[in-house]
Amino acid sequence: MSEGHIVAEGTKDELIQSVENEITYTFEFDDLDNYSEKNIADINGVIKSEFVDNKLSVTCEKSKNTLNLMISKFLKDNLTFKNMSSKEASLETVFLDITGRSLRD
Repeated sequence: MSEGHIVAEGTKDELIQSVENEITYTFEFDDLDNYSEKNIADINGVIKSEFVDNKLSVTCEKSKNTLNLMISKFLKDNLTFKNMSSKEASLETVFLDITGRSLRD
């Protein structure tokens, strides 16, 4: 439910399965001032990306090839990340995907 409207229905497992094929990688860089989300938007499998400070979060299809393509793109663009983490689907991920807002908004 979002703003009084039903936006999705199902059990917890059914809702998580709806985004089960997605994973979010977060890359931390020293400097991203001259880098744009458009630089990775055209990579096959990338669904969305977002910059926050010097971190780039990329939601993509679960595929080792997508991760390899992103890392190759960073190397080609002379970017070196100092940390990377991954997060698979959860109820919070489903909520954010459906409403565009986090649980705290």
